[in-house]
Amino acid sequence: MNYKDKSVFAPLIALKYLFKDPITIRYPKEEKDVYPEGKIGPSPQYRGMHTNDLDKCIGCGTCSEICPTDAIRMVEFDDVEEKEGSTKERPVIDYGRCCFCGFCVDVCTTGSLSMTRDYIHDFLTPIEAQKEEIPEAISNEFIRRPDSKHADNLGWVTPDEWSWLELDRVKMPMLEPDERWDSFVEIVRGYSKEEAIKESQRCVACGLCQEACPIHMDIPEYIAAIWEDDVKESVSQIYNTNPLPEVCGRVCTHKCESACSIGHRGDPVAIRWLKRYAVDSLPLDKYKDVILHEAIKSYHKKVAVIGGGPAGLSAAYFLALMGYKITIFEAKEKVGGVMRYGIPAYRLPDKALDKDIDFIKSLGVEIKTGVEVGKDVKFMDLHKKYDAVLIATGFNKGRSTKVPGSDAEGVIQGLNFLEKVRDFVRGEIKLDEVPLSEKILVVGGGNVAFDVSRSA
Repeated sequence: MNYKDKSVFAPLIALKYLFKDPITIRYPKEEKDVYPEGKIGPSPQYRGMHTNDLDKCIGCGTCSEICPTDAIRMVEFDDVEEKEGSTKERPVIDYGRCCFCGFCVDVCTTGSLSMTRDYIHDFLTPIEAQKEEIPEAISNEFIRRPDSKHADNLGWVTPDEWSWLELDRVKMPMLEPDERWDSFVEIVRGYSKEEAIKESQRCVACGLCQEACPIHMDIPEYIAAIWEDDVKESVSQIYNTNPLPEVCGRVCTHKCESACSIGHRGDPVAIRWLKRYAVDSLPLDKYKDVILHEAIKSYHKKVAVIGGGPAGLSAAYFLALMGYKITIFEAKEKVGGVMRYGIPAYRLPDKALDKDIDFIKSLGVEIKTGVEVGKDVKFMDLHKKYDAVLIATGFNKGRSTKVPGSDAEGVIQGLNFLEKVRDFVRGEIKLDEVPLSEKILVVGGGNVAFDVSRSA
């Protein structure tokens, strides 16, 4: 009998297996006890269709970036509430492309995404299927937005110890307590090159930090440059939006770190300290070559800036880049405002602030200190002499609580006290000129209160 004739009887040959026990299971029709502790179901390592806790998910997009088959894309949904540190986007998965590798789960920054032990399930309930507002992206048979409906049948869930993410921050070297208690030496020592590169590799470049930053710095870009050991590129990215990086690398409130997606499962990336590392690592004489990519065109227009604090200095920097001739008028003997007089040297030393200011001055910005507008020079004279006047006087005086006794003898406001301390540390006044006594009571519990307590 040739092969052609034999094929006619092939279906009949299969009948010999009719009454034999099956080797495999017909899941989900039949169940097999493979779970520990007597639980029923297939292996907990199964990587089936996805489930996503939509409230826990922040829309960072790391799952979409890591997907090797481009099966995941981020789609904005109206039923998702936008919160600080998150977006309205959620992952939508094309199961015609998905290879069920689980990489998306391994890099999920919040742990919201996991995989079930199902390889097929109805995504939409009958009621949902009738809704007209369901996005086209999830109405397709194979393209679905995972949610929590099938979370009771979980499969692959990445534990923290197996995560691809580096959840622990690189420890910052600090001055030891027994060395810092009686001096104003800077406490935070700064990252080394090796430490900075190691910390920068923790960033997943989701960009949520940019939205939280008040000036929307190019944070993923300057961190990526550090990871590539390109300090010049990092500084260039920083100066796109921030002309005071030495200051912000030390005393910024770093809201960006509160929004860092890695912070949901571990320590947020040390964004502020990485910024400090970049600018600390590049000498001032290299700044112009790195930051100024083209010559500044002069418009022969003059602008007077009243106040040499952070607002006045920042405005002067950007106006100078636009080609205006800038003159800053500062009432105090040193420029810097609250950065100079309100923040202790152990947090912000003068040399760091001076580096930022010196680069601004190198752009042609003139700074006149000890000149009080309204007293030493009239405002109307500035108005006549300059094409524009910018008032950036800030608020460098302490705020009174206005409770009874707040104006009594021996009561001093925090900023006024810190200014005296800074003058003493610089050697400009004697210790007996600082308002101190043997016992001091500090009212408050914020940064200023702690700075006052430690300085005293």
